[in-house]
Amino acid sequence: MAVLAILQPDARVEARLSQALADAHAVLLHTDWSELELTLRDVIVDACMVDGEHPDREWAVRRIYALRERLPEAAIVACLESEHAERTFDRGALGVDGLVVGRTRPHSVRTAVDRALSVARARRTRRLLDGRIAPPGPDVVAWALENVGPETSVERLAAGLGRTPASLRNDLQRAGLPSPVRLLLWGRMIQAGAWLGEDGRRVEEVAFGLGYSAPTSLARAMKLHTGLTPAEVLRGDGLAAVVAALVRRTVDARAARTGGESRSRRATSAKVAFFGLALLATSTQPGSGATPEAVATLLRPGAIEPACNVNSPSTRLVGDEGRRGLAPQAR
Repeated sequence: MAVLAILQPDARVEARLSQALADAHAVLLHTDWSELELTLRDVIVDACMVDGEHPDREWAVRRIYALRERLPEAAIVACLESEHAERTFDRGALGVDGLVVGRTRPHSVRTAVDRALSVARARRTRRLLDGRIAPPGPDVVAWALENVGPETSVERLAAGLGRTPASLRNDLQRAGLPSPVRLLLWGRMIQAGAWLGEDGRRVEEVAFGLGYSAPTSLARAMKLHTGLTPAEVLRGDGLAAVVAALVRRTVDARAARTGGESRSRRATSAKVAFFGLALLATSTQPGSGATPEAVATLLRPGAIEPACNVNSPSTRLVGDEGRRGLAPQAR
C-alpha cells in the first residue's frame, strides 16, 4: 500500500483522517513540521497530507513549497478549514495535488488522496516516457493516467491537451505512436500497475476499480498489451514495470513494421533488376519484338505483377507488352 505521511496538529482531525485512510494506505502520523522532517529523512513516502494553515498560512505555504522541491514525485494534499480558505489557496503555484476542506466525509477523503496519487504518478510517468517515445506521447499518456475513469474519451483527451481528436490522431501517427484509444488504455494499464505493485491492492479490487467485469478480464488485457501477468506486476515495481513493457512492445512493433517494409522494398528491387536483365537478354534475339520503349514501359513502377515469383522457371509480365509474348519463357 502507498505510504502516506500526515501532518495534523488537531487530534480530532488527525483521528478522522487516519480512520478514513488507514485501511487503504500505510499512515504515518505527525503533529508538527519537525516530526515530519525527521520521518522524511528515513522513509520514502508516496504522499504527504499536511495542514495548510499550521501554524499559520504564511508559514505553511513556505513549508509546502519546500516540500514540493524536496519530493517532486510525491503527492501533496493540503487540509484546510473552510471553503473560503480554499478560494485563497494557490494550489497551482505550490504544486499541491489535492485539497481536503473542512469536515470532508471519509469516502471523499479517500477519493481526494487517490486523485492526488494519480496526479503524482502521471508526473512520474511523463518523466519515465520523456526521451523514450516522441511527443506528444508522454503528455497523452500522463493525461490518460491522471484521468482514468468511465468518463474518459478521446474527445476529452484531445480537449484536455488543447487539440481536436483529428489533429491528435494525426500527430500521434506522424510520431509513430499508437492511436489515442490505445494510449488511453495505456493509462488504465499503468494505473493497474501502480495499484498492484505499489499500493498492494488485490487483483479483484483493481479490476473492478478500472471497470473490468472480472479479474480475468484485467489479466487478459494486461497480458495482451504488456506481456505481463498481474502476479508479475505485483512482485515488481508495478508502475515502472508496466511503462517499460508498453514502450518495449511499441518499439518492437514499429521495428517489425519498418523491417517488413524494408524487406518488401528489397524484394521489389530484386524483381526489377531480374526482369531488366531478362528483357535486355531477350531484346538481343532476332524477332523478339522488344523495343527500348517496351523495355522502359515494363520497368515502370507497378508494371511487374506483385504476385510473381522470381524463382519460378516461368515468369509472366503484365501489360500489353507482356501479352505480345515478350515474357521470357523457361527453356
